[in-house]
Amino acid sequence: MQYVFIIAGEELCTDSMRLDEIINLVKSDNYSRETIKQLESDLRVYKNAYNGLEVERQKLDLERQNFEQQIQESNKKREDLENLLKVFLSTLASTHLMLSI
Repeated sequence: MQYVFIIAGEELCTDSMRLDEIINLVKSDNYSRETIKQLESDLRVYKNAYNGLEVERQKLDLERQNFEQQIQESNKKREDLENLLKVFLSTLASTHLMLSI
């Protein structure tokens, strides 16, 4: 028995054995297309997860920068207070020395 197929405007004649091959190719093609759709879907999920992590990483990086700035400001204030304390203690020692005389 022969079958006539028209694929992409081309007329193909085939016998039943060839028909089985064509059906298997079509099934394989459908399976491949479904696999591709599933992989694309999985890829979208992974991209969304990655983008979410990237946003979180950027937030954490900004927090880290803020903490580093706060540390620098705190160190500067500590140095200023230490200097002020030295001046105060120096003044106090001078005053105490003057009172002793």
